[in-house]
Amino acid sequence: MPASLDFTPTSGFTTAIDTSAPYSLVLNRPTSLVENESLLLVVSADVVTTSTIDFTMDAGFDVIAVANTSATAPAMVIARKLATASEPSSYTIPGVVTSGSGGHAFAVLCRVMDADAPQFVDAEQGNWSTSGSVSPGSGAVTTVTADALVVSIVGTSDGRHVAAQDANGPAGYTTHFFRSSGSSSSGTTIGIASRVQAVPGLVGAATYTNALTASNQFRGRTIAIRAGAGASPVRPSYAYQQQ
Repeated sequence: MPASLDFTPTSGFTTAIDTSAPYSLVLNRPTSLVENESLLLVVSADVVTTSTIDFTMDAGFDVIAVANTSATAPAMVIARKLATASEPSSYTIPGVVTSGSGGHAFAVLCRVMDADAPQFVDAEQGNWSTSGSVSPGSGAVTTVTADALVVSIVGTSDGRHVAAQDANGPAGYTTHFFRSSGSSSSGTTIGIASRVQAVPGLVGAATYTNALTASNQFRGRTIAIRAGAGASPVRPSYAYQQQ
């Protein structure tokens, strides 16, 4: 049976927003999640002034990549959790601002089906992409196994996504999510897009062309998720829940 995408709000995907430091992001568990499926967590936090922002993971989350604030680039965390038979109804991701001040914190939690349980990450970009542009993006990655799901993740330091939400993603990718926590300079935007790489090898950089209304500092990271043994190409389940 092929993998499928679940666009129903709350069943495959939840979000959380906190508009004041030090932040406490509470994300509901996607209701369709079952044992041995995975959760993919993305957190982005805006910076009003140069700050250091740290996020603490809820129990069971393994951090894939993390970046504290630097100059005006957002703080970001990418993490994964393997679902057990007794998952809680929600997860709490608290933040700590140790210097300066922050703007919004925005989190996205999605269910990932048919991923390899023992080795979730097939490959990942070595360093965060960071720059200022109307076209944020993430870097190249070289997959190791067949049918890996290549996921491009970006976060911006302001809420400047274009009016056409969930649009303007990288060419050749399916854009699942591209939205902001708010339209002000205190907001932050998260973008998530994916494509299946059938044959192991190099996948070039991903660019969200003209996805922002003005040039903005961003971070980007590409990860490849390994397909489970005997599974169809892994596909994440995405839907949007307005907070």
